[in-house]
Amino acid sequence: WKYRRNVLTFSCRKTQAVLDKCMLEKLNIERPYLGYFTEIRTHKTNRPHPGPPLPRKEYVDDRPSLPPDYPIEDAKFGSAWFMYN
Repeated sequence: WKYRRNVLTFSCRKTQAVLDKCMLEKLNIERPYLGYFTEIRTHKTNRPHPGPPLPRKEYVDDRPSLPPDYPIEDAKFGSAWFMYN
């Protein structure tokens, strides 16, 4: 493949056409259409469906908190959000 001006160009198109022709003649296999391998496929299976999800565990907030009258100092070097103000 070659890289030229932000565009990838593949130099194997001639050999690809020869391979596609050979596969069609000898094995009777056509090249799949573009996007064939990206399609969603569903399969039938005998596996049981998953059950309902487990209930979430509830956590208690055990973090220590500051008293409401605790003195808060201004930031020494300005706000961390200085670009957005």
